[in-house]
Amino acid sequence: MMLAISDLVLKKLSVYNTFVLSAKSQYLKAKTSENHG
Repeated sequence: MMLAISDLVLKKLSVYNTFVLSAKSQYLKAKTSENHG
């Protein structure tokens, strides 16, 4: 039972990490384009 729960948590964490990374890259892109403009 604990194994299934931890697996679910890991999946949620990976999704969260992916979301954070994409948001960070979007933010950095906006910042750099702003600086060049």
